[in-house]
Amino acid sequence: MIPTVESRLPLWRGEHHAPMAPLPTTPPQPIHVPGGSWWPFVTACGLPVLALAPLTHTLWIAFVGVAIVLVGIYRWAFEPFEV
Repeated sequence: MIPTVESRLPLWRGEHHAPMAPLPTTPPQPIHVPGGSWWPFVTACGLPVLALAPLTHTLWIAFVGVAIVLVGIYRWAFEPFEV
């Protein structure tokens, strides 16, 4: 049977007619949020440098931009995993 939706927030207003389990007040396990990293920012900074190369018609700027992006992605991918 398909439930009838009468409002956008049925659990907040108590308008649920079908037997639904209430939402838990606390999560079942602690939620792990990884720490911050500078490598996504470094990777993102390499993209404008890479985009600057066709505007200035210089090949060495393209190589610098590619190097920044590749180093950022490599270091971001092999960052130590924290538990």
